[in-house]
Amino acid sequence: MSLVLAAVLAAGCGPESGGDAETASPSAAPASPASAAPGTASPAPAGLTEWQVKLALPDPHAMGAWEPVTRGVNSAKGHLNCPSEQQCKGKWFGHIKYRLNTGTTVSFSMTTFGNAADAGEHFQEEKAKYSGYEPIETPELGDDSLAYRRNAGGLTGAYLTAKVGTVVATVLVERGDYEVTLPQTAKMFVDRIRQAQAGQTPDAGLPRF
Repeated sequence: MSLVLAAVLAAGCGPESGGDAETASPSAAPASPASAAPGTASPAPAGLTEWQVKLALPDPHAMGAWEPVTRGVNSAKGHLNCPSEQQCKGKWFGHIKYRLNTGTTVSFSMTTFGNAADAGEHFQEEKAKYSGYEPIETPELGDDSLAYRRNAGGLTGAYLTAKVGTVVATVLVERGDYEVTLPQTAKMFVDRIRQAQAGQTPDAGLPRF
């Protein structure tokens, strides 16, 4: 009888529910990261790294028949004319240019910032600078966008500049029809930037005909 009583008393000494002791078994699956509740905004995208900028710029596979001409990723200090790295809100400036055998060229450029507010400020500066040029009717891309035509260096080009989270991106089409090329290439570029901001390897490309 004394052995039975001892066993009952020992069983009653374990942690009670609602106490401080850990009740999950070692084999329980780890909790998944909390996701945003339905109807709430997704977390703001973080600034891209240099490597992510290189990946977001369209690669030859994404461009199909277009041939690459020039490419580079550098600090945004020179592009934004910042007095120093420490005083520069921009982080990286990436660019790449492609050419078709018809002579048409398309250039992609992107300036990254540490937060969306700084990117928005730069986009508004660009918008104020170029809003007086001939507007182009295109679908709105990214968080906000502006499309226009202007002459630079003796060439009239079609431009589309968009704010995409922490990035301000521009696509320029020269020496050819832009009506189809500009919206297609700009949408693909915005999609690649979104993929990079989501931590994915960008794979968006132009439509295959």
